Amino acid sequence: MSEGTEADFDLVSGRYEKMPLSQEKVSASATFAGYLEKVQNVTNVKKGIDLIVKFRNQVPEQFRGFVDPTIKGGLSKLSKAKGKEIEDYIADKMK
Repeated sequence: MSEGTEADFDLVSGRYEKMPLSQEKVSASATFAGYLEKVQNVTNVKKGIDLIVKFRNQVPEQFRGFVDPTIKGGLSKLSKAKGKEIEDYIADKMK
């Protein structure tokens, strides 16, 4: 993910999506959010955010306290890099 380019979006997002529910995927979520900072296509950025939020929502409620700091940290950094539209999109998805 860290070496991926915008042209690699389908490959990178597909690999992220197929990862099992695990601590490894929690860590990969922040890396994937960092990758999305390089993606200029807003539709693909939103698809990536959707994948991260979908994963976060699969984590049982009692464990979210452990995973949310990593996921929210990655998404916060992404929103700062991408501006108001993405910031609003993330805020809406995380409700």
